[in-house]
Amino acid sequence: MVEAGSAAPLREVRDLVRRARPAGSRGDLLYRVYSAVLAALLAVTPVAAAVQNALRSSAPLPALPAQTPDVLPLALVAVVLIALWAVLQDAVLRGPVRVSVPFIDWVLPLPLSREAVLRPFLLRATGFSAALWAVGCLLLPPLLWRTVLAAPDGAGLLLVQAGAAGALLGVFASGAGTLLADGRILDRIRPLFYLSLLLLAGLAGLVWTGRVPDGSVEPVLWSGPWGWASLLLLDRHRLPALALLAFLALATAAAARGRLPSLDPRGLRSGAQLASGVRGGLWLTDAGWFRASLGDARKAGFSARRALPPPRDPRLLVPWRDMLGILRDGPAFVRACLLLGPSLLCARAETEGLPLSLRTLITAAGPFCMYLAVGGLMEGARSCAAVPGRTRYLLHSPGGLALAHGLAPLLVAAVPTLAWTGVLTLLGGPDPGVFWAAACLPASAAAALAGIYRGVMPLQFLSGFDTPFGNSALLQTALWHASGFLGLLAVAWPGNVPWLLAGTAALVWWARRRGGRVMGAGGP
Repeated sequence: MVEAGSAAPLREVRDLVRRARPAGSRGDLLYRVYSAVLAALLAVTPVAAAVQNALRSSAPLPALPAQTPDVLPLALVAVVLIALWAVLQDAVLRGPVRVSVPFIDWVLPLPLSREAVLRPFLLRATGFSAALWAVGCLLLPPLLWRTVLAAPDGAGLLLVQAGAAGALLGVFASGAGTLLADGRILDRIRPLFYLSLLLLAGLAGLVWTGRVPDGSVEPVLWSGPWGWASLLLLDRHRLPALALLAFLALATAAAARGRLPSLDPRGLRSGAQLASGVRGGLWLTDAGWFRASLGDARKAGFSARRALPPPRDPRLLVPWRDMLGILRDGPAFVRACLLLGPSLLCARAETEGLPLSLRTLITAAGPFCMYLAVGGLMEGARSCAAVPGRTRYLLHSPGGLALAHGLAPLLVAAVPTLAWTGVLTLLGGPDPGVFWAAACLPASAAAALAGIYRGVMPLQFLSGFDTPFGNSALLQTALWHASGFLGLLAVAWPGNVPWLLAGTAALVWWARRRGGRVMGAGGP
């Protein structure tokens, strides 16, 4: 076996793979590089202008509740924790190291040091992750200074330290993804992740009501890298937090590099195939392909201990089966509970005095979280839409069957919605925005059904038409995938009760029409 330091054979092998790559693949790579460079050039100017305006602006902060700065550290901890969890989920699906399928087939079987072969891929992924996290941490402080916090003295130095913290977080996330890419490990720590978010939400509620002083959140901020980054952004204990983060990031990166020789090529192959399929699946006409691919990759097992007695009325078989599936998929229910909370909080947020772009983002974030929460509970509708033949022997008409799949998710989502509404009412008093968001739950269920039943993408969307700004295929494809959410947004945005009632009825009709067309394909 060639030693790790022998670079000549590795260089020859890489050149062989590069020469054997089809010309079309090289063209696709060049197009992706061109798109990335163009997007970066278009984004650098407005981002730099926004940061400069945030540093120079002397405008007063909008009128926000006095408890907002006290709860902000906990919110930042939750954001970083969720982002790290998303990175781990991505590592489980795409593999610990992202390698192309030809490289796995042609290079890994050769008598070469696997660490030397895979090290460049790990370094590239780590660099990309560090750059992405650094950009996010650079943009977050100016956003906070324009909305919640006053810009401190030495804001430029804090921005540099925030960017360094983001880069270290990216290195830590990449290394942790390589170490914890085994789905079984992630399943074991999943309850701990959900419990941490629930504890953060409870502590934030206690701090908001004044029952717990602000200083009591310090132990939470020192609990891990998610809290160290929050300390840095809030101008607290910068250097100790940065030193701890650097030590942990470098140790995790070293451990990830040490795991390279023991990686299983079969896991690398499955991750590479899934990543390639997901990239291509964004342009497929099958609406449920992306979700089905992720479901097959997760290989979630259902526990036979959770069961419900079957109903006596055959017309209730569809809600009964959907309810059984929800009870057996605990993570989906927990995600729905966690997403419904922010959807109601966004409805209660005070947006007066905020920039128009931020107001628009907050207003759209509430329906989006509710759409994701309810849609995540509709696996029964999604499976029947993917394979309409499963509905052949059910008693419902195609349109009635399409709507029947929304009953159980709507009832299940109503429980945490009412719980969150009660908690927010007890903490801050009655608020019309919260009640309005809760009233949008039926519209969210209908919109999620309409999004699931969108069927086959029209072929003219793939070809598009040429405009002065480029071809419209990408925009048309994105609008087709987001059609359900856009329908919900059009109904929930105006804030008018008659409009909500009429819009909900229109979404129900739309879901029935779309679902009838899809379910009708499964008839004899």
